[in-house]
Amino acid sequence: MIFRSLMLFLLASMLHVSGAAKDFIGTWEIQADAQSEGTEIKYPVRMTITQEHNHLKGTYTDQYGYRGQFSLIVTINEDRDLLLVMAYGTEEDSSYSPIHHAKFLNGVLRGICLTTTKRFEWKGVRK
Repeated sequence: MIFRSLMLFLLASMLHVSGAAKDFIGTWEIQADAQSEGTEIKYPVRMTITQEHNHLKGTYTDQYGYRGQFSLIVTINEDRDLLLVMAYGTEEDSSYSPIHHAKFLNGVLRGICLTTTKRFEWKGVRK
């Protein structure tokens, strides 16, 4: 009986989104830093992160009005960091898809976007 209870507890603890990861849930208005506003790199200007079946899911709208789902959304660093990859491909086969790395700090979602040749920062405010 004790073994069964312990196994159920361990299974339940593996299947939930932690408290830290829950900080990312919500709708966010994203602003790129001043250097990046004219960039050709597609980045989300609005994104919504939800929890479904104990996993994070996300949708976004980029600065050109394209809407889609993140093809990858995962927490790392003991759920204190969020990694996001947008769903569309790149123009060049040799280019890397943009990866967004975000942290929730003092009520603001702060992120960086890394591409093949560029890096820029952005911040998100909960809507």
